[in-house]
Amino acid sequence: MRGRREKRRKRRREKRTTKGKKEVKEYVEKEKKEMEREVEDEGEKEMELEEEARNNVTLLNKVFSDLTSSSSVLGVMC
Repeated sequence: MRGRREKRRKRRREKRTTKGKKEVKEYVEKEKKEMEREVEDEGEKEMELEEEARNNVTLLNKVFSDLTSSSSVLGVMC
């Protein structure tokens, strides 16, 4: 009797520890994937901001060139 009980306890203990290890491993993998996604999202946001900044610079250059060309035309007209 006693041997069976000890064996049963041992098996239960092993199940508990392996189950806990599996849960920890799954949790760690899930967190790792989530962090990778966040890094990718940050990289994409950074690229979008850089592109927006480039677009703003080109737009400002165009506006500035339009203003300088129109002011020279206005200067000639006056």
